[in-house]
Order: sequence, then C-alpha cells, then structure tokens
Amino acid sequence: MSRTLIGTFIGLILGLVWVFASFGSMVLVGLLTLIGALIGKFVNFDDLRQQIINFLSN
Repeated sequence: MSRTLIGTFIGLILGLVWVFASFGSMVLVGLLTLIGALIGKFVNFDDLRQQIINFLSN
C-alpha cells in the first residue's frame, strides 16, 4: 500500500469522525482527505515509526 493511499485513508477517517452531516461537513471531509493524501505522500512512515520506537525505548 502506498504512502499516499495510507495518508488518504487517515484523512478520510479523521474527517468522517469529525463530522457526519450537511454539505459543508462533506466539503470538510474532502479537504481533510486531501490533506491526509498529501501527508502520506511526503512523510516517510518507516523513519517515523523507527523514531517513535527509539524514543519510547529510552
């Protein structure tokens, strides 16, 4: 699964959790999905995971 796809799912889930009704809310869900896709495209999750593991093991 690509990083962009993971980020898209994260943004979509966060958007759906945030709101469930009205047109404005659905626009917000779309915007958060786009933001999640961009985060997934530019953030290297393997490095992030390793940094979290190192931080928690200290």
